[in-house]
Formats: sequence, C-alpha cells, structure tokens
Amino acid sequence: PPTVLASMSRLSAFPEGCKLKLARARRYSGALGARCKLVGGYVDNLAALAEARAAGADEAIMLNERGDVACASAANIFLISPAGVAATPRLSDGALPGVVRSILIAGAHDVRIEERSVRVEELSAALVLLTNSLRGVALCARAGATPGQARAAAALKSCYAEALAAELGREKP
Repeated sequence: PPTVLASMSRLSAFPEGCKLKLARARRYSGALGARCKLVGGYVDNLAALAEARAAGADEAIMLNERGDVACASAANIFLISPAGVAATPRLSDGALPGVVRSILIAGAHDVRIEERSVRVEELSAALVLLTNSLRGVALCARAGATPGQARAAAALKSCYAEALAAELGREKP
C-alpha cells in the first residue's frame, strides 16, 4: 500500500503592497507541467520564491523562455494599466489556469481584461494584482496609482469577494 504524507501550516494572505522581484528562473510555456499543478513541477517556482525572499521581496515574477511575463511563483498575475485596463498572461505563455484568474476573467465587473502576452517593460507603469485560490487577490507595491488603476483593482477584488461569498453561501461583503 502507498505511504501518504501530508503537512499543514498556516498560510497568510499576500501582504497588501507586497514587494516583487524578477526571478532568474524561467517558466517554460511548452513544458507538459506548465499548465498543471504537479509536485515536481514547482521546483523552478520554489527557487524563484527563495531568490525573491533572499532579496527582501515577498514574491517573484517569473518570465517565460521568450522573456514575457508568465506568472508569480505561487500566483497568477494581472497588470492594470494607468487607464484601468487589466492584462493577464495567456495560458500559452506559461500561466496556470488558476481558479481566481478564471473567476476574474469571466466575472461581472466593468474592467476590461485582456489575455495576451505581457512584456516585462509593462511592469513599471502597471498596478500589479496577484491571485490564487488560497490567498485571494492582493495588490502589490506601487506608489501613485491612477484613478483608473485604483477603480479597476477595487472592482476585481470585489468581484472575487462576491464570488467567494456566493460559493460559501454567505451574504455579499
């Protein structure tokens, strides 16, 4: 019979204003494990997170083999432009088909979300949101968000909170 091991620990939410660092480790978009949550498939992600934390950051941004943004080490990523338009990397660029990502893409909000290749140069002007089903939606550090960015971020966070409340059978927040 198989031996089953499990480990549990408390997981905190991404800190609001989390600090990001570009990782040296790459996410290979064509790899079989790029679209699956596999135990061995996270080795590069763990290395990227360790590198980010050693540099004083909370999370790592991983690029794919072409230099486009793919994901964070443990989250999907959305970049909100100064005009309030959100972009998230395509699955074919190495993003995982995350639960929260899917909720936001299909959600009832007035934010335009583009699934497309995201260039690393876009990070400097963007407001960054990280999403995953364990930690929800988190806003990352960026001083001076535009009104469009602030409105879009609030709408996306609210959309997820409402979807989660509905799933759990609670009243809307």
